[in-house]
Amino acid sequence: MKSNKDSLLDSALESIDKDVLWNKSSQVEIRARISSQVEEKKLQEKKYLKRLKVLIPSVSIIILSILAFLYIENSTDTAIPKNEKVVTSTEDKNTVSNIFLEDNVNNKIEEIESTGFDLRLPEYSPESETVLSNLHSRVNSELIQVTGSYTYSGQDLFNFVQESIGDTNSERHKTFLHQLQEEGKQVNIQGHEAYFIDRLTGTKTKKMLYILVEGYVFTLHSYKLDQNQLMEIGESINLDNQ
Repeated sequence: MKSNKDSLLDSALESIDKDVLWNKSSQVEIRARISSQVEEKKLQEKKYLKRLKVLIPSVSIIILSILAFLYIENSTDTAIPKNEKVVTSTEDKNTVSNIFLEDNVNNKIEEIESTGFDLRLPEYSPESETVLSNLHSRVNSELIQVTGSYTYSGQDLFNFVQESIGDTNSERHKTFLHQLQEEGKQVNIQGHEAYFIDRLTGTKTKKMLYILVEGYVFTLHSYKLDQNQLMEIGESINLDNQ
């Protein structure tokens, strides 16, 4: 028969065995829980990577589209943003040439035409993105002179002048014609009498083309264009107002 001392020892050993068993079970449970959490974390990472693979191309496409749009907008800005197209081409040429108007020019055209002046602007330029950047009018003794500056890439290309000189029998018309006959080389523009002049100004030579019609004289002059190019521009003017 066991003594009280032995019984107490057995109870203590039994308690220790239970604690050991509990600890082993807890360890298994904790390991399972940790393993589950690790697997869940890995699964979340896989889902995140999968979404990322889908999102990266989409975001790249959006960014490239925005950059392309900004590039086009900037290109358009440097190519005369708010100007209006006046002319497309001449009938006897295969090339398409454009002349644009700056914002204030339309109002100036309306103002000039409201005086009864029959304004006839060139409808062709040898450069495809020429701009009519300035248009001015002056009145002298009831005669009107209109001047226009045509530019290309921000630099002067040619200048245009239309001046009222009366009919062909007026003294002003006769005097003007006499001066041209003495100084210029006669050419023909749309069946009208015209004169070409090379004029030395300083170290540069200005090419000048004068065209006379009933009531008006048209002048084209340029330091950059040659005689043939000025004549082509002259051919594009509606000289007979038809």
